[in-house]
Amino acid sequence: MHSTFNDLPPELWIAIGRYLRGDAFAVKQFAAVSARAFLLLNPILYEDIVSPNALAALAMEMDFRHWDSPHPASLVKTLCLDFQKLPQPSISNLHLLYATFQQAFTNILRFARSGSDGTTPALSVFLLKCHLSLDEIFQGVQFRPLHLEEVWL
Repeated sequence: MHSTFNDLPPELWIAIGRYLRGDAFAVKQFAAVSARAFLLLNPILYEDIVSPNALAALAMEMDFRHWDSPHPASLVKTLCLDFQKLPQPSISNLHLLYATFQQAFTNILRFARSGSDGTTPALSVFLLKCHLSLDEIFQGVQFRPLHLEEVWL
């Protein structure tokens, strides 16, 4: 019988994905190998978010998802974004970036309150470095029943 890479057990796919975890691009490319790879590796791709580049996927509308995988925002456990390291964008690009962040964070909060399984909170670590106050960034975002504390360093 002829075996293919797709015939590997899920544990091996996940082990390879965890090995590649430090390189988000490599995990993303590996997840694109097949629908099975996507379903198995998507949780690894989105559990630790450190790049603002992931915000577009996290900001997708909840009903926009057409496949059987969970929304990426439901998979986020650690969100550590440093907007201070980004190149200085234009005012319109900065507005778009923060609007995308607000929508992404709103989606994350939906799952942080109850988790993707309905009982376990998903988000456990949140760190944000930027030049704006939390009030400016989170205009209109409802945090209840969560509490956010602003610390200036």
